[in-house]
Amino acid sequence: MSLDSQTKEKIYSRVCELVTRKHFDPGMNGANWEELSKARRDKILQSPNDEEFEKQIQDLLAELKTSHTGFRHSKSVKIPGRHAIAATFMRCNFDGGQRWMFQDVHEGGPAHAAGLRPGDILLQVRNKELMPPEPPIFPVGEDSQYAVQKPDGKRIVGNLIVPSPRSKSHPVIVPKAVLCSQLPDGIGWLNAMW
Repeated sequence: MSLDSQTKEKIYSRVCELVTRKHFDPGMNGANWEELSKARRDKILQSPNDEEFEKQIQDLLAELKTSHTGFRHSKSVKIPGRHAIAATFMRCNFDGGQRWMFQDVHEGGPAHAAGLRPGDILLQVRNKELMPPEPPIFPVGEDSQYAVQKPDGKRIVGNLIVPSPRSKSHPVIVPKAVLCSQLPDGIGWLNAMW
């Protein structure tokens, strides 16, 4: 079933309203949300199909340059890695091309449990080579085979177990929010993710 223009307008208005009301970033990373949303409105609302509509809104939200802001249809299996495996990625140069490098790997999340760490270069997901701009997608409720190159040059193949979310309306895998440990010399370390 395809979205009609009235439904697209309603969804788009709701996204804009939620960003204005709930997105907290005093500087908005240099993005002027009001200008961006107005400039892209017509193109987004004229998307030829639901997938393109979703992609256009994702692209608009990406302008906010915040890792955990996104938009997706409730039936979509394409959940970004930051939500599915509690890890973020950045582009990096590798072997004459670009690849995705793990930037943040949150303790308690599926990526951390699989032994993935910041600095690992993602080579394959589900037996498919993966290079930017194609985003790393890890279907929730399924296992995904991966191949990475570690910072020491070792190539590792493993299996990433991505659990089903607790809620279909909010399919985010939530890692531990507060972490603590003791560093050498009795120094305490506390990391809180908000």
